[in-house]
Amino acid sequence: LGEAKNDDKPIKLKLRISTIVPSPEPTTVSVAHGRIHFDVLPDTNSFFVLWIQNNKDEETLFRLPPEERAPYTSATQMLHHSSFQRLFKDQVVSSDPEALLHIMNVVLVFTDVVGSTNLYASLGDGPALHLVRQHYKVLFAAFTRHGRVVKTIGDAVMASFSSGRHAIEACAESLYNVPKACKLPDGSSLEIRIGIHCGSAVVVPLNGVNDYFGQTVNISARVEAAAKASECYITEAVLADPDAKAAYEDIIAGKNKSSQKFEATPEKQLILKGVKGPVRAQGIRVRRRTSEHGLVSRPILERQDTIQF
Repeated sequence: LGEAKNDDKPIKLKLRISTIVPSPEPTTVSVAHGRIHFDVLPDTNSFFVLWIQNNKDEETLFRLPPEERAPYTSATQMLHHSSFQRLFKDQVVSSDPEALLHIMNVVLVFTDVVGSTNLYASLGDGPALHLVRQHYKVLFAAFTRHGRVVKTIGDAVMASFSSGRHAIEACAESLYNVPKACKLPDGSSLEIRIGIHCGSAVVVPLNGVNDYFGQTVNISARVEAAAKASECYITEAVLADPDAKAAYEDIIAGKNKSSQKFEATPEKQLILKGVKGPVRAQGIRVRRRTSEHGLVSRPILERQDTIQF
């Protein structure tokens, strides 16, 4: 067939989704080496994925330098894309164990209300629920801008993101805005704590949504539980991404719209139940507010702490 050239005329393929989706078996089209022009006609309301197979397996593809990779969209990016959320948010993955969707990397966020038991006891169920719903509005607004809310669990929220930067920025916004928007009758503020972790996971259908299953989920939840009021722990796995690390440093340095409202917490080694070895994490927390002097820094320990949870 010879070597493909840039000026070769492309092979034209027209694919109607209505002829592909009903088929129980994958539709495979084999073509000669060279340029291909796809006309994909979405003539149904069904969600579809067009997979172009080449001679490199997935592991090899992800190890290639960016300039050598063909443009592609990962499953994580697809699930968090605004168009997918708008058009296919009610469609879930298959529950067939043979057709599980494995995600190589997803950034998971867990939040919880601090002192929620006392909140319900002091305010009563109705007023407390109203306050919790108000805090949901703040979180959902921040999380859905570049991520997705997976579910609520009591007063807690689970969200997912395709990038560490988006997760960190959304969490910083939430940490600061929840106390401002959610005031108790005595003038005090509702506070939350947050944990961020990333890793591989399996997407599973649960209660009509695309949920996540695996150790990454477990670690994310336990990292959140280790945080204090108005504090967010971010694991070493998340901050290993240079862009996420830059977002973290920008927030601490006051270079974003949350300028000078946060301070760094010292690195922690979290001993988490069911997790082999310590999980390293750094954090951000809201500077303590006072009525006279605005934002005041809390003292920060200079040593590295180890926390068991």
